[in-house]
Amino acid sequence: MQYVWKKWSDNGAISHVVAPTSNKTYTATFQTQYFLTMSAGAGGTVQPASGWHNAGSSVVIKAKANPGFTFAAWAGTGTGSYTGTNNPGSIIMNGPITEMGNFSP
Repeated sequence: MQYVWKKWSDNGAISHVVAPTSNKTYTATFQTQYFLTMSAGAGGTVQPASGWHNAGSSVVIKAKANPGFTFAAWAGTGTGSYTGTNNPGSIIMNGPITEMGNFSP
């Protein structure tokens, strides 16, 4: 899990000059992100690449079989992961997720 800067309460840039003429509070907002780990068994490839995604976001996962193979199923772990035969599939990033695309000859 990681947190990335999203915005300031005054909508200024991440680094900006402020010159309040009275007491003023500035609040920074951060976005939670979770890591998606993607892997493919022998016989194909998967998309998207492993990487960070915003918490609560929906991610479409796709598998492509190599010649002589067919897509068999997804095996997912983590909150919001997907396990099943839909291709493409969909996951919701509610925590770190690992998805494995499996293929059959």
